[in-house]
Amino acid sequence: MKKIIALALTAAMAMPCAVNAQAADRISGISDALSNRDEIHILYNDKVVQYEDVKPVNTDGRVMIPFRAALENMGATVDYNEAERLVTANKNGQQSTITMDVPMIIVDDRTLVPIRFMSNAFDMQVGWDGNSETVVIMDYDDYFDRFAENAPNMTKLTTLEQPDLNRGNTVFDTSITYGDAESSFDLAASGEADSTYVDKTGSASVTLNANGGGASLQDVTVDAVVKDSQLYIKTDAVEQLKQNSTSEELKLVLAALNGNTWYKIDLNKVIDGIDLPDETKAVLKTALAISQGNTENTTEILKSGISTEGDADFNSVVMLAAQLDMYEEMDKYISVTEKDNGGYTIGINITAEDYNKIIIDTLGSMMTEEERSQLADTTKFSVSANTDFDGQKAVSDATVDMNINADGVTVGLKLTINETQEKDDSVKAAAIPENSMDITDLIVNAMK
Repeated sequence: MKKIIALALTAAMAMPCAVNAQAADRISGISDALSNRDEIHILYNDKVVQYEDVKPVNTDGRVMIPFRAALENMGATVDYNEAERLVTANKNGQQSTITMDVPMIIVDDRTLVPIRFMSNAFDMQVGWDGNSETVVIMDYDDYFDRFAENAPNMTKLTTLEQPDLNRGNTVFDTSITYGDAESSFDLAASGEADSTYVDKTGSASVTLNANGGGASLQDVTVDAVVKDSQLYIKTDAVEQLKQNSTSEELKLVLAALNGNTWYKIDLNKVIDGIDLPDETKAVLKTALAISQGNTENTTEILKSGISTEGDADFNSVVMLAAQLDMYEEMDKYISVTEKDNGGYTIGINITAEDYNKIIIDTLGSMMTEEERSQLADTTKFSVSANTDFDGQKAVSDATVDMNINADGVTVGLKLTINETQEKDDSVKAAAIPENSMDITDLIVNAMK
């Protein structure tokens, strides 16, 4: 079931990344305000902070804002001890007392402070967008409050208490295609896995058939143990691949391996090594964390997936606003129903037509008519995932079908999963293999 939740959330998070979001409907209303270059603006998430009298000013390269008006616009209360130069601010029960390290200035009896005060007071990201003369303040707590309000079903999905089910069986079938004018790659794989999960340690015994990438596998076995994003794997596929692979690059990798050794792979390091946008890497890491059972703090995981490094900027605001719009639209296609016996049902059903409607409803006003008409031809994405948990046993299924054709590159994915999980008190945590060989760098280099 953790796989199903991870799949649903990954689909939800990945969808905004599947389009080139220049702007979002949610922030289109601020365009006129920011187009006025005669004054400095403050953008709090996707909302323009309004002032009745004193405006922000730029003094000797420092942007100063009316701190009381700014904080009160954000729902905080403030108090200033002039003798000690202490500012006390309280927002959502969080109180911060800050000693100002630079002088405040007074304009028309209003006290102005540097924008960095905001980040010091409530751990917000703050930045300056010189192109639009805008102070950008990112408040992730406010964002997730609005996420809970606008996407109640997705919020339920992220906050469900996970049952202590530790034995499972999964049947899967998948195919992956990638190609451009110069090269193409196709992979098909199917199999069955018996798994256990105890003390945040997962194990699986997999039977697998696969074909692609210049190699073929028939009835191979894969034993795996995973904990803290470290994957340990042993498989007799190595010997088959050595015999029938037509890829010289793969043969070089296989030359150092054998089927009797446990190998260690740092999954987060592999994700970091893939040539993908940072946002997509964050999505993959989030899905990995959730699939490993870290669902008790899913909101924090989601928060880390959307947060940005360094100063806040206007593009980050655009992305967050687009995601919030997307989540709100997606929420219509998700259902979470809790049962009296402590169980629940989860359903997500988005067809390719639904997906295109979500994109157009979210970003349509910022797309040209040609882009809207081409959407159905260039991007097809559908996902169906269902879980029925009766309090003792969970049965889940999921289907994903994706095909993207853009800029001469075609990417396709088809995946079906059927899974059963139950509680078995006799199951013990799998032992971490000793004397394993770390091949993470080998994997990363082979993928480049």
